[in-house]
Amino acid sequence: VSIAHALYTDIFSLIFAGKLNGDKIVWEFTPMNTFKTPDLKLKDNSLEIPQDGLYFVYTQVVYTGRECEKVKSTELTHTVNRKGEYGKVTPLLTSTKTACEVASKNIWHQPIYQGGIFQLEEGDILSTETTHIHLLNLNKGQVYFGVLAL
Repeated sequence: VSIAHALYTDIFSLIFAGKLNGDKIVWEFTPMNTFKTPDLKLKDNSLEIPQDGLYFVYTQVVYTGRECEKVKSTELTHTVNRKGEYGKVTPLLTSTKTACEVASKNIWHQPIYQGGIFQLEEGDILSTETTHIHLLNLNKGQVYFGVLAL
């Protein structure tokens, strides 16, 4: 087996599209840009890591709104958390942007894209927290969460 072949067969990726359900984002499997997925599962709206290794974790949310004249400055935050072996939850990725800093009648958009490479362990649980979900733009390709094993 060549090195290139061995690397290729060990690569896998999953991406989930976000939908709203009450006051939270619910992640749903999407075949878009998905590769071999050995035991990579979405359970209780969280992603369980199937084996130790390096992973590229990425996510995007896009906020949109109108009429900043009536709305005060709003902090928009999106976080990916890791729950490890002992149940401790730590943020892997977090970003905050501000909307409506200046009065305006225009429609505004605030994308938050984050990604990073992390050493994760089998059984680690990845989940997200997002503020002001009523302002999310849920058009196709705007809200997603994914992982790529390296």
